[in-house]
Amino acid sequence: MKTGGVVSCMFNNDTQLMAYALMAKKDCTADGSLFTVYFDLPAGAKSGDTFPVSIKISACTNAAGKMLSPEVINGVIRVK
Repeated sequence: MKTGGVVSCMFNNDTQLMAYALMAKKDCTADGSLFTVYFDLPAGAKSGDTFPVSIKISACTNAAGKMLSPEVINGVIRVK
């Protein structure tokens, strides 16, 4: 991110919830990744098993505080 800012990411292993926050003085207008997540699958996972992955955005605003409505696409992890 070229605008400068503070990034915070927290994960609760018991609830399997992750929180991500970014605060900056300017809007980030560049394309790219916000973060990368790695998953540990159960030891017994076999080919064809699927594990749902969903994202819920509780709030998303621009630098001016205006609410935004980003598109969220949920999916699955499919074991090869």
